[in-house]
Amino acid sequence: MRVVGVMTDLVPSMDIQQWSGIHPAVWYGAGVCLLIYLYGKWRLRVLPNAGIAGPPPTIFLGNLKQMATLGIVDPCRRHRKTFGKVYGQFLGSHPFIFVHDLDILKEVFVKNFANFKNRMAMFQILNMNPYPIDMGLIFARDEAWYRLRNIMTPSFTGAKLKHMCGHINTAAESLARNLVEAAEHTDATYVKEYFMAFALDTIAATAFGIQIDSQKDLSHPLAVNAKNVFPSSFFNDNCLLLSVIFPSLKPLLKLCGVYTFTSSVVNFYRETAERIVVQRRRRPEEHALLLQKKVDFLQLLLDAEDRTTNGKAQAKRLSSDEICAQVCVIFGGGFETISTSLQFMSYVLATHPIVQRKLVEAIHSEIGEEEPTYDNIQRIEYLEHFIRETLRLYPSVPLAARETASTVEIKGYTFPRGSVVVAPTLEIHRDPEYFDDPDSFDPDRWKETINPISWLPFGYGPRQCIAMRLAMVEMKIGLIHVLRRVEFVRLPDTPQVMEFDPKAHGRLAPRKAIRLKIELRQHQQTTPSIS
Repeated sequence: MRVVGVMTDLVPSMDIQQWSGIHPAVWYGAGVCLLIYLYGKWRLRVLPNAGIAGPPPTIFLGNLKQMATLGIVDPCRRHRKTFGKVYGQFLGSHPFIFVHDLDILKEVFVKNFANFKNRMAMFQILNMNPYPIDMGLIFARDEAWYRLRNIMTPSFTGAKLKHMCGHINTAAESLARNLVEAAEHTDATYVKEYFMAFALDTIAATAFGIQIDSQKDLSHPLAVNAKNVFPSSFFNDNCLLLSVIFPSLKPLLKLCGVYTFTSSVVNFYRETAERIVVQRRRRPEEHALLLQKKVDFLQLLLDAEDRTTNGKAQAKRLSSDEICAQVCVIFGGGFETISTSLQFMSYVLATHPIVQRKLVEAIHSEIGEEEPTYDNIQRIEYLEHFIRETLRLYPSVPLAARETASTVEIKGYTFPRGSVVVAPTLEIHRDPEYFDDPDSFDPDRWKETINPISWLPFGYGPRQCIAMRLAMVEMKIGLIHVLRRVEFVRLPDTPQVMEFDPKAHGRLAPRKAIRLKIELRQHQQTTPSIS
């Protein structure tokens, strides 16, 4: 007993380095690493503790490695078969719960909207947006979102969209002329380039009231900046990935100029919007004459007011920075989604010539050679069905996500606070439980009643894309002008089954850019070449 007592007295008094032969800094470093490791493991217990199964994550990375290799879209079908309609994955340490069950999604998007009102797409998770992008409607949260939505909703009514059709027709006529030239001079065309030009021309006109032809004038500042809205470099991409793995590094990375939107592009649109606003306020009568036939989004935002007074007589307008944020989001989001969707539509038309012929006949029988308007395009039912079916098979945004404000149980599943509920749009659209022969292209399926929540290219519920009707009008008018003059024909290397790019995270894009042959329609063969 005496020996034990002597040893016990001696050990604490001995220097740790003499006792272990290891420098104390090594011990401290090992202790810190152990704590970090345990913290990382603890964060990955959120979903298992809630009873949500899924593929095993890696500490700190979560399932990022699999996502980087396979993308988000492809594994969804496999996980659906393995884990059922509800399963979990981790983006870094962010818990994602993928839901294929329409009843649960209706609860998330509509019935229990108050608990899932905040969107949580990739940009929100990164939270690396330059000021004032976070004021954009798609990024706004809680009361800020309610306020913006109430102010902006009147800008997207049918009456307002009717006045925007003049801008859209001008851009669509330019698109048709450019495709006629392609038919006359080239045997194979990368169609995305033409649709990007159309989307850009349309957005420039509907957002700012500025008429450009970006296919002819590639050096126009609006064209140059729109194509550079998302920075792409090895340094920036990897720093953004680092911000997902270690969120605490975000302030430092922002100081180094790492953003999801190119800050110089944001500044360009901000300065452009401010300059136009000053001009219109100085000469309101002159601009009022211009707006008699055509309306642009910037003016609608200037005129918009929040009329939800909560019992008080007040009207709140958008600030200059808020207006700039909305315009930047329109350019960044609408430019890519519209052009990608039209690219898929041209591919479908080329690979389904019978559908293309029926669509041309439907356009001719319903409106003939009339100029497309907001009212007459609604009569072309087959055009509506064609677009819906294309967006079912090829939704440009393949996921819709909402953040869980507080822990809730739905249909026996627990959704922890802070988790992100994801509707895998593409896989729901191709699920045989919801669509017969889901991988086939059949516009006529839309003659029947279909559960509205099974079609999610624009989201669903109160946070459905506010510009959905504008996007549909743009695509309809663009297709009408084009199909009156040219037809799309597949080439020998046009794939029969579309393969998607696994690296196009957050959006759906073909693995290879789509090339098609453009041919003049029969009645266009004898028309003179357009210079």
